[in-house]
Amino acid sequence: MTSESMLSEKSLKNYKGHRIFAIDGTELELANSNELTDYFGKARSTTSPRAKASVLCDVINGSIIHAEIASSHSAERDLAIKHLEYFKKHITRNDIVIFDRGYPSKKLIGYSIKNNITFLMRVSKSFNFEIDNTNEKDFDIYLENDRVRLEIRVIKLVLETGEIETLITNIDRRVFKQDAFMELYFLRWGIETRYDVIKNKLQIEDFSGKTVVSVLQDFYATMYLCNICHKFQKVVQQDFLRILESFTSRLKRKKLQNT
Repeated sequence: MTSESMLSEKSLKNYKGHRIFAIDGTELELANSNELTDYFGKARSTTSPRAKASVLCDVINGSIIHAEIASSHSAERDLAIKHLEYFKKHITRNDIVIFDRGYPSKKLIGYSIKNNITFLMRVSKSFNFEIDNTNEKDFDIYLENDRVRLEIRVIKLVLETGEIETLITNIDRRVFKQDAFMELYFLRWGIETRYDVIKNKLQIEDFSGKTVVSVLQDFYATMYLCNICHKFQKVVQQDFLRILESFTSRLKRKKLQNT
């Protein structure tokens, strides 16, 4: 089951006509060996080697489209661009990629706009002075990257706690109004559930060996297995619904015959 086949499935669910993707990373603990330490490095305040993993995920349909494993010192934004380099060959104008607040940068924003990638990013305070000091809830600003002027839409959402959540995007107002972004950004949670499966159910950190080859093989095999499991889960659910519908239909007919 390749990512190309998953992207081309016609039965995929979407959000108001848009396929929704997310990119996020995590650290993986590795067995303590000199070979792994030399290749992947160590994270701060640890004695054993760590790797950095990153995935591009279809958050509505649950499939992993592209995955990377790299040194613990790799930048998440660089890994994100690797995902987008792959993804831009398959992207459509109705695809949206969501990023959490660790990702926004002029370089990543500029790359996305240059390659016609529609993005939605959560930003932290102090990301941009103009954003922090504007009280409007939906407005435009301009950023400059490598002498290129980038037009960015800014959305400010008031959470139930009273906290302001700030998002930046290149989604046109004719596509989504300001009040749609609370639900749209929440769809990013789908990538967290994928990591829960990868780490806690498929036990990815239980690597079969202490060599670089074994770690790489186990990592990509787990990504593949995650997609297979999800596909089987969907098939079982569909079969169950068909059986339930058939049973309900027979039960209704029987009741009518007895009246």
